[in-house]
Parts: sequence; structure tokens; C-alpha cells
Amino acid sequence: FVSYSDDNSLWTKPNRQAEVDAMYTAMDAFHRENSFGKMTYKPTFTGEVRINLKREGATTSQIQPLARDGAKAQGFNWADYDRDLIHIPGSTQFGWAGVAGLTGRNSFINGCTKCTGVVAHELGHNLGLLHADYDDKEYQNNRDTMGFGTVPNGHFSASFKYFLKWLSDAQVKRFHPEGSAGCSGCVKGGTFDLAPHDKGSAPAGPYYGMEVVLEPGNTLPRLLVLETKSKFPELVGKS
Repeated sequence: FVSYSDDNSLWTKPNRQAEVDAMYTAMDAFHRENSFGKMTYKPTFTGEVRINLKREGATTSQIQPLARDGAKAQGFNWADYDRDLIHIPGSTQFGWAGVAGLTGRNSFINGCTKCTGVVAHELGHNLGLLHADYDDKEYQNNRDTMGFGTVPNGHFSASFKYFLKWLSDAQVKRFHPEGSAGCSGCVKGGTFDLAPHDKGSAPAGPYYGMEVVLEPGNTLPRLLVLETKSKFPELVGKS
């Protein structure tokens, strides 16, 4: 928890620690269910870390080393942990609720203490996930926490879970215009049943997601993801 030289509003916020405890408990439960028990978080909280920066004009690149040094002075060496999330007093100068390094270990949370979805989203970026798109529009998937989806219902997509190896090759059917010649295990077509992948336990199968490779000649081919989610009744039985 960072305090600037001229702003300690986050540290002095009433009920701050109780709200943050509840937020991280909910976030851990979400990721446990999301990953079928393969991912869990056990947070350790520092005390107040005062840094010699004023709020206005401070940048994340300035804040991070000072916050890490301050935590280390309290006995918390950031290098001993898998992730480090820096909570800063809320400021409109950043224009975001949270920001994180892609496949990195660091995230910033801007002021909020009751924003489980923000924390889950930023940790998703740390795992290597991009934004969840819909209809070729970035961030517009409102059923996925990597888009506008909310916790606890907004599970990562089947494609994201496959990328994270939470779903196996046997659980995701992949399609390519050239079949197995285009990608290992791919088929050209067929009829397959889909089961929801958001129940928190190994789904009943046989398939929990489908990826259709679009524009296969591109260096980074686009993927059309087909899935169904039990927490969204309008999707059950549809793709």
C-alpha cells in the first residue's frame, strides 16, 4: 500500500484492510474455480509504504522501485513472491483502474479496495492473457473478466484456459482449413458437442471449447472461439 508524500488517503481509508481482505479472498476463489483448482493465490500485505513522490505527475516507472524498496525495508522482498501488486491512492491522472505487465509479475491497482474484477483482470495479464474481444472489438466480451465480464461469473474463455493449460488438448477441438497439416490435432470439420467449462470442476465433456483458425497464413492467425457457459443461461446449448 503506497502513500505519496502529499497523499495517504488509501492507507487511512476506513475499512481498507477488511475490504482488501474480502477482495482478495473473492479473487482467489474465482481463480480456483476458473482453473479447476490449478491456480490459487495467498496474498501477503505490507504496511504503509511512504514514497518521496507527490501524487500529481508520479509515473508507474517512478513508483515501482520506490514501492519495492519500501516493502523490502519492512521485511518483504518482492523477489521472494510470484506477483507484486502495488495499490496506490486513487488518481484520475492515470485513466485506468488497474494496469499490469503482460506475462510479468507486477500490477498497479488505482485506489479501489472493492474491485475484485480489476485485480482478477490484471493478474490475467500477468498470466499472459490479452483482452477478451467480441465481434472484432477489443475488450467487448462482457462474459469474460478479460473483457467487461465480472467476477465470479466472467470465467476466462475456453481458448484462454487452453492457453494456460487449464484445459488439455483432449478438451478443446481445433479446426483448420488444412486439418492436421495446418496444426497438430486440428480437423477440417465435423459435428461435436460442447459442455460448459465454468462449473469449477472437471467438465463432463467431451469438449469444452472450440477454436477455428481464421486467416491461417498470418504470422499470428486470428481465432474464432466457440464455447458455452453455465453461468449465462442464454448461452446454454448454443455456440
